[in-house]
Amino acid sequence: MLSGFLQVVRSVQRKEPYTGLFWDVVAVLGPGEWIGEASLLTGAPRNATVVAESEALLAEIPKAGFEASSGGSPMFWNCLRNSWNPRHRPADAPSETGRHLARQLWVRQIRTWFGLG
Repeated sequence: MLSGFLQVVRSVQRKEPYTGLFWDVVAVLGPGEWIGEASLLTGAPRNATVVAESEALLAEIPKAGFEASSGGSPMFWNCLRNSWNPRHRPADAPSETGRHLARQLWVRQIRTWFGLG
């Protein structure tokens, strides 16, 4: 994101004080932060919805462009692995061991999606 602010939201079912579906704000993102990287990197369907909190300017990077810019460089993929964002950690894996296992799964998904073996 180049400018503005976005809310990452998920729908939740509530009964109190009103019954129905509501948005829970998971994160507020600002300039320099990324959205959609999990789907770009793993091919998995999105796991949240993003709505604009203010006017925002975004840049889109298609998979083919991202893949071409990486050049299959092992250093690039190591940096990418090390920059893994913990907001993608599964809710049922809060421990250090769980984070490590989630990171391994994430790296495996990336390698498969980009045909890195």
